[in-house]
Amino acid sequence: MTTMPSLIPRHGHHRAAERLREIHGAVVDRGSSVVLVAAPYGGGKSHLVDTLLTGTTGVTTVLTRALPWEHDVPWVTADRILQRLPRGAAGCDEETPGALPVERTATQVVDELGAALGGAGAGTVIVIDDADHADPDSLRALGSALEASVDGSVLLVLTAGNPSEGQSADLCATLARETLHLGALDHSEIRALAAARTGREPSAAAARRILDYTGGAADAVAAVVDEASDSWWTSPFSPPPLPSSVELETGALLAGLEPGDRAVVEAAAVLPPPVLLESLAALVAARPGGSGEAGRVLDALDAAHRAGILRVDLSPGAAALTFRSPLVRTAVLRGIPPRELLSLHTVAAGLAEVEDPDAALDHLAATSTGPDPELCRVLRERARAHARSGHWSAAGHAYLTAAALTADPDEARGLHIDGIDALLGAGRISEAAALSHALDRVRPDRRRDAVLGSLALHLGHAGEAEALLRRALDPGSTGGPGDTAPDPVALAQKFVVHSLCLWRPDQLRQWAGVVIGSDQPDQPEVEEARAITVLGEAIDATPGAGDADEGRLGALAPAVAQRFEMASGWIALAHDDLETARRRLGSAVPTADVSGSARISLWAQAWLARTQLLRGDWDEALRVVDTAARRLDDLELDLLAPAIHWSGAVIRSMRGDHLGAAAHLRHLTTTADAYPVQIIPSAMGRMQVAAAAGDYTSVRRAAEPLHALSLRLDIDQPGFWPWHDLYAHSLVLAGRLEDAEALIGPPEQRAVELGHRSTQARLGAVRSRIAAVRGDAEECSRIFHRSLEYLDGLAMPYYSAQMHFGFGQTLRRAGRRREAHLALGTARDLYEQLGAHAYVERCERERRAGGVDVARAVGNSTLTPQERAVATLVAAGRTNAQAAEELFLSVKTIQYHLTRIYSKLGINGRTELAAHVARSRHPFGPEPADSGVP
Repeated sequence: MTTMPSLIPRHGHHRAAERLREIHGAVVDRGSSVVLVAAPYGGGKSHLVDTLLTGTTGVTTVLTRALPWEHDVPWVTADRILQRLPRGAAGCDEETPGALPVERTATQVVDELGAALGGAGAGTVIVIDDADHADPDSLRALGSALEASVDGSVLLVLTAGNPSEGQSADLCATLARETLHLGALDHSEIRALAAARTGREPSAAAARRILDYTGGAADAVAAVVDEASDSWWTSPFSPPPLPSSVELETGALLAGLEPGDRAVVEAAAVLPPPVLLESLAALVAARPGGSGEAGRVLDALDAAHRAGILRVDLSPGAAALTFRSPLVRTAVLRGIPPRELLSLHTVAAGLAEVEDPDAALDHLAATSTGPDPELCRVLRERARAHARSGHWSAAGHAYLTAAALTADPDEARGLHIDGIDALLGAGRISEAAALSHALDRVRPDRRRDAVLGSLALHLGHAGEAEALLRRALDPGSTGGPGDTAPDPVALAQKFVVHSLCLWRPDQLRQWAGVVIGSDQPDQPEVEEARAITVLGEAIDATPGAGDADEGRLGALAPAVAQRFEMASGWIALAHDDLETARRRLGSAVPTADVSGSARISLWAQAWLARTQLLRGDWDEALRVVDTAARRLDDLELDLLAPAIHWSGAVIRSMRGDHLGAAAHLRHLTTTADAYPVQIIPSAMGRMQVAAAAGDYTSVRRAAEPLHALSLRLDIDQPGFWPWHDLYAHSLVLAGRLEDAEALIGPPEQRAVELGHRSTQARLGAVRSRIAAVRGDAEECSRIFHRSLEYLDGLAMPYYSAQMHFGFGQTLRRAGRRREAHLALGTARDLYEQLGAHAYVERCERERRAGGVDVARAVGNSTLTPQERAVATLVAAGRTNAQAAEELFLSVKTIQYHLTRIYSKLGINGRTELAAHVARSRHPFGPEPADSGVP
């Protein structure tokens, strides 16, 4: 058997489609390529290539499917491709279309394919679906024809199962220059597929439910989506429909098993996956008339494996089995007669009671055919125990199960609210939001308002959260019977998080004092309040803030310690201690569904990405951002979207990936109802994307929400939100020197008092530029070099590159061109190491504009280096003001240069200049040659 080699990681379907389009674009420019798309049966290979072909227009496309029974027929696949290519390209007889010779040598077929592919046109796409069934002769001939073609530009896409076997599968792997291993559909892809097939926008909770139900298999997802009723989409916590095709297929497979083998499979379906072989044997043995003898159970599993129902993983010490898909397990469960199913759950509950009490309670709940007050009580106590340990997901599950087992509507309502609150603690915002729709919102209820206020907080609705939390706090808003006051400690802790998001450390410490001073020290809210208090003290620069008590951390439960790790890591980042930040934040990221909080994990990922950005680990930073972004989409935790996407937007814009940066910008918000912790990174991200494009007018526009926020809120704390320097640079470029000085004065003073080195470095660079504009070149240089010294030992190549670039611009404007050339060269080298291609290009443009060590060509049509820089920007669509800002020139100088440019090139305006650049290889005369001076 051949398993397709993992040449690159498994792809989601959106990413794989994007990659295929990228490869096709490269084929048009650089020549033919072969791509293998590998996925299990039902994994969506055919859907992916349909997406590719549907979106590919203006080029020749051919789709053929290899059939298993034609595997040994020579040239059958090649003949189909030749018949489906344009007949002129295939060299076919016009009078007998499709007629091809039968008796041919391999050389003849290769020549025919080569001629056909060469004449099919640039960007031709050929897809062989199920290519692992194609005849080997055709695959070899296609490979040879593509290799021999010099001028052809063909994308050959082969799809194959994984795993697959045989000679053709080996040939597919050999021919492919790149292999795309399709993984399961992710949450966002399921939402997109459902929208495309049903015309409705499914909730994140519905998509998660489908993902859990199908395992993300594309064909299974499509079947569930097609058969789901309208009512299911509005209440996705009921079981999704079981596709009739799966039910029929599974029923047929079970009917083919011996009765004893089927009984083992049914027992396996009752146990939660993955099923340990030891647990299965115990359950089979405990059934009336059952035999748990190991050999007998293995015989049954062998039969089920041969039937394709389940798979066994014989890992050392932990042999386990899984069904082929969650849908198959559901089909098996639905086929068990009710009495037998209740009996299996009862036996399973008894076996699990000691070692896995949560599983035992789930089995008992499955046997309850009506209200069960005693089981409801046990589940409620279990949920409280989980909450005290920080196991929020498990707590939420237990609360919601208990709610289904009580006949008292008020008790059910209270348990339902507690379950939503626990899911919020776990960060499962989308599920909490879906469940909240069932709450009565008309009758006054402070407990409900507290939970809905927390939900609004995590969705990033500051005004709504404030109103709901204040209403929950107000004793006068008590409703009628069934209304209960919220737990005061839990409510105070919600205000702690609310105050952090409002960036009010004073209020944060006030509410944290209420929580910490309570007489309930065993509640998890107390430790979370302690962690956020440490952060609040650091924001206010309280002496000793952020000091970690390593011994105390080790004594805490992992879910509680996660809060302290995140807070300590964020503080270390703000204090320029990037290594400690990387270690602490990395420790706070991992979380399991039953322990810790995805919400805290995402906070940690936001600051970990920022840490890696400053350290220069940009590839790793993007990996963290992309991972967190997928999790954000799944959870719908909109509050943290700007903090996550901020770093991604900065890196991708500086690397020249404008589409990628734009995708991040869509998640940024500066709306009136947003929290400051959303507005600040959103505005900073937009500022830095605009700066990467050299558009300093847009930098100033993007900074307006920050400036407005700073008038009513203290956001000048050194190290937390480094926004002042970029805004100040843009003000200097606009000639607003006094405004720039007024902006940087307060944070600069605080940085000096606290000895915050990176802030002093960044704001010093602004002072340096101001001195240059005022004509004091010596003071400019002195301030710059002093500022640069503050970065010594901090390992912040990002800041160093920014400072050298700005210094080089300033020196060039001051006429010190050779020093500018060297400073820009240093910036260029640093940006090149970071992969910041957009800034590498800007450094090169600045150096050319300086004209140092450039041999100018003579001739009336040849532009000077500075004229070249101006012409390049104007041809790219910059206004005179934007070009002036980017090149640090006056608008009048730009106008003067344009007059000379138009005269030299014999054109009449910027439209003709853009056309001249587009059609000419060397639009401004011979390229100047660098002398080689470093």
